[in-house]
Amino acid sequence: MKNLVYIQSIIASYREPVIAALAKKFRLTIIADLNPNANLGYSQRKPLPVYKAIQAKRIPLFGGRLLFQPCVALMSFRKVDGILIDANVRLISLWAILLRCRLSGIKLYAHGQGSYRYPHPNLVRRAIYRLLVKLSTLYICYNDAARKSLIDIGCPPKKLAIANNSLTLSTVVFPHEKTGTEAGILFVGRLRERCQLDFLLNAISALRSNGHDVTAHIIGTGEMEGMYRKQYSDRDWINWYGNVFDDSKIAAISRLCRIGCYPGDAGLSVVHCLGLSLPPVVHEKMHKHMGPEPHYVQAGVNGFQFAIGALAEKLEEIWLMPSHEICKISASAYKTYQVLNTPSLGDRISEIIDQSLDGKFTEE
Repeated sequence: MKNLVYIQSIIASYREPVIAALAKKFRLTIIADLNPNANLGYSQRKPLPVYKAIQAKRIPLFGGRLLFQPCVALMSFRKVDGILIDANVRLISLWAILLRCRLSGIKLYAHGQGSYRYPHPNLVRRAIYRLLVKLSTLYICYNDAARKSLIDIGCPPKKLAIANNSLTLSTVVFPHEKTGTEAGILFVGRLRERCQLDFLLNAISALRSNGHDVTAHIIGTGEMEGMYRKQYSDRDWINWYGNVFDDSKIAAISRLCRIGCYPGDAGLSVVHCLGLSLPPVVHEKMHKHMGPEPHYVQAGVNGFQFAIGALAEKLEEIWLMPSHEICKISASAYKTYQVLNTPSLGDRISEIIDQSLDGKFTEE
């Protein structure tokens, strides 16, 4: 069995299925902050099915502009066949380990979003990403949008693999369970900067003023939870659930909802909605999102997009749609979830790395 080292900032609950898939194929060592602060919206880590787990917290430098993970830069390459690491270009230890891998012949797999957040990258940023791809054995892109962003700045396609960033939910909601008349709107995610939950709650207030009996269902916690709860403490139509990581409980709450909405800069919450047969509603400025996952949303097909500042208008439009139209979009949302998870993210990454270590990988 080959030895693989997986280096992360934290091990969030949504990455546990990836780890389980990797551990089936490799003798896996995890290096990460194994006990992230639960108050920031992360779940407490369960025991991991790995050969070894090493605690390594990332240290912010220069006001957080750069990061350093000490034991990563100093790790031993003894009996290591490959390394999988998140492609955070601000991580100094990433560049240190890239150079060491290059010199020692160890295969390194960078896993990231590409440069999709920079539609017009300057020369320095282009050079950084091109160097990262050049030094990596393969750059595993979050999706096709991430891959295209790297090709557009001159990275060679043969060095770019795709593993669609997704979630594997233990409990899903099937399209036939939806009516298209549910009164709720679901928000699921961390309550952090750029989530802009207030945009959604204000938009729902506007809908209610227009005679629509709409309710909000908020799943998640984070540094801004207390502020939001205080600000909207007089709204009895808001249901606050706090930290919920049990997929079956989230699915049960979602059955009260017609759509899911992440009003700010979204990421994997989009995929969570897809797996619940909830058409996701996201803003149309794709490069401003936290991750490239909102690219999965096709307006009017499996979800909706709104112009910045026009969320209330979009929700009004959705609420006036016939229920059968909503159900059709719900079915398409769930189909997208199925496509993203066939194969699962963990199985796809395992396949890419295994084939590459054997010298057999080719991207279609």
